Amino acid sequence: MPAPSWRALLVGPPRGGIESVRPGDIERADPSVPVVLLAPGLSTDHRRACHARWPTSWVIDLRPTVPTMAASLALAGLEPAGVAAMVFHPDGRLHGETSAWRAELGIDRPLAAVPPHRVIAPRGDGSTNLARTDGGIRPLMLHAWWMGSDGPGCFVVAIRPPTASTGLHPALLANARELVTVIDARGIVRYQSPGSRAVLGREPSHLLGRPLAALFAEDRVAVTGALQAVLETPAGLQRVAWRARHADGSVRWLESTFSNQLDNPAVGGIVVNSRDVTERRLLEEGRQERERLRVASLLAATVAHDLNNMLSVMALHLDEIAAHQGDAPGAAARIDAVQGTIARASELARRLLSFGRPPPEGRRRVDLGEVVRQLGPVLAPIVGKGHQLSVDIDEGSHPVVLDPARLEQALINLVVNARDAIGPEGRVTIRVRRRPGGELPRVAVAVEDDGPGMAPDVAARAFDPYFTTKGPDEGSGLGLAAVRRLAEDSGGTATIRSRPGQGTRVELVLPIDVGPHPAATPTGGGRP
Repeated sequence: MPAPSWRALLVGPPRGGIESVRPGDIERADPSVPVVLLAPGLSTDHRRACHARWPTSWVIDLRPTVPTMAASLALAGLEPAGVAAMVFHPDGRLHGETSAWRAELGIDRPLAAVPPHRVIAPRGDGSTNLARTDGGIRPLMLHAWWMGSDGPGCFVVAIRPPTASTGLHPALLANARELVTVIDARGIVRYQSPGSRAVLGREPSHLLGRPLAALFAEDRVAVTGALQAVLETPAGLQRVAWRARHADGSVRWLESTFSNQLDNPAVGGIVVNSRDVTERRLLEEGRQERERLRVASLLAATVAHDLNNMLSVMALHLDEIAAHQGDAPGAAARIDAVQGTIARASELARRLLSFGRPPPEGRRRVDLGEVVRQLGPVLAPIVGKGHQLSVDIDEGSHPVVLDPARLEQALINLVVNARDAIGPEGRVTIRVRRRPGGELPRVAVAVEDDGPGMAPDVAARAFDPYFTTKGPDEGSGLGLAAVRRLAEDSGGTATIRSRPGQGTRVELVLPIDVGPHPAATPTGGGRP
């Protein structure tokens, strides 16, 4: 059986003498025709049927007549400058092609002498026309016109529209950071602009023929919902913000607009215009987190103020009771116990009040072990019943220069994290140890737990801002980042050691202050 020659077939109403196929007869048409022209007005289902019937052919939308191009072709003898085109007789036989067409395909002889299968690459399951060129396989943006208003006419197929701006659009797309993606009704990528290199680290050719869902980091429901909604509304628009996966594994926030152009013969797909808004989203999330912390601080200050007032009244009444009932059997011990509880509650209120005030600036010389020792009674109720809290401080002094209020906040964050990790039962340990060796003496404070530990990839990102394994209403992902920032601001380091099944240890290593005692800078140090 001889190989099929270059010829064209029309799907739709007859025109000229070209072989035509009615939309209802697509499944019975000759599948070996190299070029299939789709008449305007075909439904989306018929267009899909054409792409399925002719997977190894160029399937091209037939556009309205362009008289200026007809005149150009006639005057230039099929050689208008810069127009890569092939021309078919009215009966569908190949008439010839421009040299620009041969240059685009990388062939050095007339197209009629080249078998179609040597030039046309199968589309697979896609609707994008592909060509075999010297550089491999590449997509073609093909357009077809019927030139026949003043004579017998002909069919012209061109790689780019015959306008003065033909070189402008590729140049704009190549240098734009915005993404332009064309997908079919199933979400398969049929065209991807070069901006994918800068935004997603992916070559456009690697995305062709793949589902848009392959880029999803999350938000699958939101994006598929937008796609379904735009499919149900011809020429409609849908906007959605979603997270896409970069080639390096990171996540990029994209804002996309879906436009249904399936019935547009020049497009034949859903156009997705996307913009990278990752930096803006991070700034917004940071601003929202700061606002939440500000509100929480104000609330803590209000609660602490009111609580402290009530405790003061209770202490006064208790003093009165002690003065009148102190001789009753056992009264003194009970009164002492209540007074001790009030003192601890007052200390907690004082610290809450300090957290609710604006953080003081400056640092001063403090004893690290003494700060941890004084903080113990506050940390015990945070750990809660069923859990054990141990404070292990070696002997001697541990002078460091830092902001004690930030240290207290860092330790509270670490103890809260440890408590959440160990479940209903477990142990949290705080250790303060001098580090021997080295030119600069150091001291370390570590918070350990005997919880389930973390996987290596989670531990590696634990100090990253906004990274958290907790739910959206349980953690901000800023606690460990603040711990590391405190250590670095104080000339030290923060490390984390964790393995699945072996608990977690977060350690701050700080330089010991060996110089003369500096004048204390007013910082509050957690004191009202």
